[in-house]
Amino acid sequence: MTVPSLGEFVKFEDVLIDELNVKKVLVGDELAIDTELTPELKREGYAREVVRFVQAARKNAGLNVDDRISLSLETTDSELQEAIAEHKELIAAETLAVTITTDGQYENESTATVDGADLLVRLQKA
Repeated sequence: MTVPSLGEFVKFEDVLIDELNVKKVLVGDELAIDTELTPELKREGYAREVVRFVQAARKNAGLNVDDRISLSLETTDSELQEAIAEHKELIAAETLAVTITTDGQYENESTATVDGADLLVRLQKA
């Protein structure tokens, strides 16, 4: 996002980044938003969707918010597999997963769809 100015007394950059869900704010001649969806941004979005689905699966499994889990994420979609691999640390941190595999046989199982790709989520308390 490009804005004409960020203000003299208050640094609005952090607010704009957070509220508009943009990566960076630049100062320029006029207001502009770059809407290009790069492959990197797409994979990051996939990872955030995976986190959302895992959090829902945790809730459905009756786990406490601070319970550590063992997690298995299975998909045949290569783009989703790449997103999971690239953002494995983020997914683990956000979901409190101590392990993430692609073939775990855990007691709680649910399915989700991420941008048309099927995802099998299995988890259990670690």
